[in-house]
Amino acid sequence: MDPEGTALVVSGIAIDLEGRIIGYGMSPPTGHSFVFRLLFNGEPDDTFGDGGLCQLPTISDEGSDFPAAGVFISSSGIIVVGNALVDEGGSGLRYYMPAATRILANGSLDLDFGGSGNGVAIYLLPIGAIRPPYGGWPPATGRNLAFNHPSGGAYFATDIWDSRKISRHSSYLIKIDDSGSLDANFGDGGYVEIATQGINILGLEVDRESQILASGHSGAQIGVVDRFLPRGGKDGAFIGWILAGNSKANCKQIKRLYDDKYLALVQLAFFIADSKTESALMRFDYWGRPDPEFNGGQLLKSELLPQVCTTLAVDAGSRSVVAGSRILEQVPPALVIARLLPNGIFDEAFGEQGRVVNEDYFGCPAAVIQGDVNIVFVAEDFSGSVIGRLVG
Repeated sequence: MDPEGTALVVSGIAIDLEGRIIGYGMSPPTGHSFVFRLLFNGEPDDTFGDGGLCQLPTISDEGSDFPAAGVFISSSGIIVVGNALVDEGGSGLRYYMPAATRILANGSLDLDFGGSGNGVAIYLLPIGAIRPPYGGWPPATGRNLAFNHPSGGAYFATDIWDSRKISRHSSYLIKIDDSGSLDANFGDGGYVEIATQGINILGLEVDRESQILASGHSGAQIGVVDRFLPRGGKDGAFIGWILAGNSKANCKQIKRLYDDKYLALVQLAFFIADSKTESALMRFDYWGRPDPEFNGGQLLKSELLPQVCTTLAVDAGSRSVVAGSRILEQVPPALVIARLLPNGIFDEAFGEQGRVVNEDYFGCPAAVIQGDVNIVFVAEDFSGSVIGRLVG
């Protein structure tokens, strides 16, 4: 709930080292963005901000809020990434740029973060005035994702509208240190432009060697997985993966497994109006080759998976959790959470036939593992969002 008692529309959640739930969302009546913290049992943490809430700062002359698009837990607090509306060079043209802010353990904004004085660090992408102005074209910055790295700070990705390119879209990986400054040792002064023309990054993961896994889709709507070295260069030893044979695919998330393999969550025919929409899983070995020990090296598809997938998580037993929505014709929409064993077989000990279906809600934008096996998830209905938990 926001301070006026309105349910937030929650976009994402994370779990801190004490098992508390960190989430972020927006209040529909006001447009204000908030980060909240819940105790292990789901009660608001009154030691965090104002009754468990921290309102994100305003960052433009018009007083627009910092819209959160990703959050993760660092050793020094909660780092939130999103978009900032800026007037570049006083020209009067406004652009969305990637930005980050940090919230301290007590729920207050860290005003020293990024050195700006207001707690928000804005990262101007190196593409100059050729970007189309805000209002005339889609925002320059699309969805952001964040993932911490062992030395502190964060990696995150941003998808921009770049008028220099035929495909118009271009994605950047950005690395910041724990102070909010760009890491000069990463790529070109903290940035790496993804070489694959038109790729839209939707998932990030960092493996045990601090290599960066990126998943998404190309401008032609073909699923893509690629790997980058810790300093930002493309890993030539990684074969990379492009989902051929399906013109509509979206590799939404990628997760590192215990044995240096990778598991990807794929949306096939991801337009909601398409009756062929379905989810799938794909596992790769360390070098990026399809793993023959998982569904014979092929995409794992099943009617037990949600038709629209949103989240992939892996628990302490290496079981994979897929969350999303059911959108079948002539059947009520529903929240769906499925759990599969490491070999890709549905876990019969979980729900019915390895999945939980709840028709009281129509969406599940996020799910995370709390402890070893508990699943904390966000459920959506027309009144807003609720946080739930599945045990065992």
